[in-house]
Amino acid sequence: MVLSLCLFFTIFVSAQEDCINIQRPKVAVVLSGGGAKGFAHIGVLKVLEQEGIPIDIIVGTSMGSLIGGFYSLGSDNPLI
Repeated sequence: MVLSLCLFFTIFVSAQEDCINIQRPKVAVVLSGGGAKGFAHIGVLKVLEQEGIPIDIIVGTSMGSLIGGFYSLGSDNPLI
């Protein structure tokens, strides 16, 4: 009887720990190259911020890397 109660409480506690340690998926944004597309990247990043979508990783090529670099400097940046 005591052994079955110990087993029950062990399963119950481990099930609660699994619910607490749920992690959200990481969000990565990939920005492409091209001067005109750079302005579109700024708009997309603004909308993602307004919707509260966190960006964990940002990468880019050419103009996308410049916009990503400016974005990574912080939200007080005049470009974004």
